[in-house]
Amino acid sequence: MMKRQTRWLHALLLVFLLALPTFGGEGPKPRLALCASGDQMAEAVVALMEVTFSKRVDIVLLDRAQVGKVLAEHNLALRGLLSVDDALQVGKLLQCDILAEVHYEQRSKDLGGLASIVAFDALTGARLCDQTLSLATETENVAQQA
Repeated sequence: MMKRQTRWLHALLLVFLLALPTFGGEGPKPRLALCASGDQMAEAVVALMEVTFSKRVDIVLLDRAQVGKVLAEHNLALRGLLSVDDALQVGKLLQCDILAEVHYEQRSKDLGGLASIVAFDALTGARLCDQTLSLATETENVAQQA
C-alpha cells in the first residue's frame, strides 16, 4: 500500500507541475501559495510539492506556516473544492499570484482515497489546474504514463 501511495503522490505532483506555466524573463517572480485540506495525506502531498518548488528559481514559494496563520486570522479554512471567489479572496489576503489547494478524502478501506488539486491565478481567477485522482484506480495509470 505504501508503494502505491508514493506513486500516487508523485503522479499528483507531476500533473500539477505540467499544468503550471514556466515563468521567466523580467519582472517580479510569481508568488505561489500551497494549501492542504481534508486528510493528512493532503499535507504529505503539499510537503512533497514544497520540496520540489523550493528548487525552482522562477517562483517564490510562500511559507506554509505563514499561509496557515493568515487563513486562521481571517477565520478561513479550506475544505476542498476551492472556488474562484475563495481563490480571489485568499489570494488577495496572501498577496500571492498562484493559489493551489490539495484535497484528499479517504472513501473506504477497499476503494482507497480520492485526491484533487486545484490551482488558480489568484489575480484573475483563471483556473490553472483541476485534477482528481483515485488512489485505487487512476493513480496507477497516471504513474505508469509518467
